[in-house]
Amino acid sequence: MVPYGRSSQQRWANTIDNHRGEIEGVLKQMPSLRPQIDEYVAHNYPNAVRFAARDTHRPPPAFPQENPYTVEQTLDVDFFPGENDKAVDP
Repeated sequence: MVPYGRSSQQRWANTIDNHRGEIEGVLKQMPSLRPQIDEYVAHNYPNAVRFAARDTHRPPPAFPQENPYTVEQTLDVDFFPGENDKAVDP
């Protein structure tokens, strides 16, 4: 059940912000992991699609097959793609 006054877009924005914060916290504690982020994101993107599909009640093919965002976009606290925004080719 969605809490009163919170749209699913707001929930997703909060989820993205929370995870970005967690990632930045880990990278501050272990900066040696930063060079491995590309590989980690690519490896975990299929899991993220499954989660997003389940949460949004959309089929997995409704999402891009590969992550359309750069690591910089993924971690950028000011970047949140809108429905009409185009991803930058990684």
